[in-house]
Amino acid sequence: MSKIVNLLVDSEADILNKLIERMSETGLVHDLVTFFQHDAELLNMLGDRAIDGDLSIEARWRLLHTLMSTGISSCKGAEKAVESLLVSVEGDELSELKSKQDSSGDRHSMHKLIFEDIARGRLAC
Repeated sequence: MSKIVNLLVDSEADILNKLIERMSETGLVHDLVTFFQHDAELLNMLGDRAIDGDLSIEARWRLLHTLMSTGISSCKGAEKAVESLLVSVEGDELSELKSKQDSSGDRHSMHKLIFEDIARGRLAC
């Protein structure tokens, strides 16, 4: 396991959320996701942390948006990460995640993800 992944795995939930939010603001989340796209280790860990409830809605949205906007949501590991991010929320949290994604100002809406990318098999590797 890489040192970066070890650092993130061992981080407490509030620190991990702050790291994701700060890294997203500077483009580092994009760089990390792109770097690990063929080695699903980081994406699996982040998906697991989402399922465990360790990630805030803001962190989940930033990761989901990064996966969709980098175009790697169809790569190995990314499909599972998208699934984990979506099934880790329900009710008001799901509504908040959808609102954040839909208001991001680009074409990567939740509707597009569900009814185009997933429904048409665009997430399959």
